[in-house]
Amino acid sequence: MNRLFSLLISSFIIVSCGELPEFSDSVVISANGWDIQDSHEFSWEVIDASVKYEAYVDVRHTGDYQFSNLFLFMDLTYPNGKTRLDTLECVLADRRGKWHGTGLGDVLDNRVSYKSEFQFPSAGEYTLSITQGMRVNPLLGVVEVGFCLEKTKK
Repeated sequence: MNRLFSLLISSFIIVSCGELPEFSDSVVISANGWDIQDSHEFSWEVIDASVKYEAYVDVRHTGDYQFSNLFLFMDLTYPNGKTRLDTLECVLADRRGKWHGTGLGDVLDNRVSYKSEFQFPSAGEYTLSITQGMRVNPLLGVVEVGFCLEKTKK
C-alpha cells in the first residue's frame, strides 16, 4: 500500500512539474549520520554553454534535526580540472523554529537555490561534490541530499 501511494505521489509530482530538469540526482545519507569526511558527488554533461541554468540543492531532513540551518561546502570541478569552492547556507527553519520544508510526517523536503541564471563557461563534464560544513560530527537528522539543474525559464 505504501509503495502504491509513493508511486502515485511521485507520478503526480513529475507530471505537474512540466519540463524535466536537465539533471537531478540525490543520495541517501547513512542512518549513522553524515560524517564530515563524506562527500557526495554529482556529475553531468553540459552540451551547450550558451544556456543559463537554475541550480538547486535538495535537502531532506527529519523533525529531529537539531539546527535551523545547514552549511554545505560545494566543490565544483570544471571540465578543464579547475575547481571552485563555495559555502552554501540552507536555512531550514525560521527564528522561532518552524520548519520551512514540506513533507508528510516527520520528514521534510527543502529546495535551496545554489546558483541563479548561471551559465557554464564551457561544454563538458562537471562534477559537484557536497560535504556538510557543520561543527557536529557525525551530523544526525539529514537523510538525503540532492542536486538539481534546470534551464532558466525565459
